[in-house]
Amino acid sequence: MRTMRANALNLNFTGEFEDAIARQLVGHTVAEVERVLILKTLDHFEGNRTHASATLGISVRCLRDKIRQFKTFGVPVTAPSTTAGGRKR
Repeated sequence: MRTMRANALNLNFTGEFEDAIARQLVGHTVAEVERVLILKTLDHFEGNRTHASATLGISVRCLRDKIRQFKTFGVPVTAPSTTAGGRKR
């Protein structure tokens, strides 16, 4: 699965799209928004931390630390899927 960052695509998130996103985010803390974004990105990449961290623009170590923090508070986190050989990716 190939990942691309928004800035690599030269996307311009202004106007109606940006307003729609902002309306959804207003009223939530940055920590809440960050948690949801990380968890949804992990779901999208079936728990693959390397792909998720690259897409989020953070290091794998930072992502690992965030996941550890989420688990401490009882937040369920998508586990990495297994390959045919049974090893974790």
